[in-house]
This record gives sequence, structure tokens and C-alpha cells, in this order.
Amino acid sequence: KLTMKPQADILIVTQYDTCKIFKSFPWKKYKVKVHIHPLLKYDEYKALNSHELADKVKAIIQEQLDKFAEETK
Repeated sequence: KLTMKPQADILIVTQYDTCKIFKSFPWKKYKVKVHIHPLLKYDEYKALNSHELADKVKAIIQEQLDKFAEETK
């Protein structure tokens, strides 16, 4: 809803392997994969309600997480 009221574009970012950082103590160096998706313009989601928009963003992130998981096999 934070982006819907001001009609802002959304920048979606997917991070992978961040859980390793928080599970380790003492802190060690880890490689984390980050993917910055193309900007989701307001025109692309203005017809959606907040639940549909959340599902769309979740699907985009999950698709990239699946790609990251395949790469690490």
C-alpha cells in the first residue's frame, strides 16, 4: 500500500544466501547473490489491489530464488 497511494514505481530486489550470514557466529565473509529486477511501473500494477500486487511481487522474487537455487546445484 505504501507504493499504491503515491502511485510510485517499485524496484524489486532479490537476495540469496543471506540466511548464512545470520546463522554464523562469529561473523565471517560470505558471498551473497543479489538480483535487481526491472522497475515495476505504476501503469503495470494500477489495476491490481494490494493483495494481488503482493502476490505478483512474491512470484517475481520466487522465480529468481528458484534460478539462484538451480545455479548452486
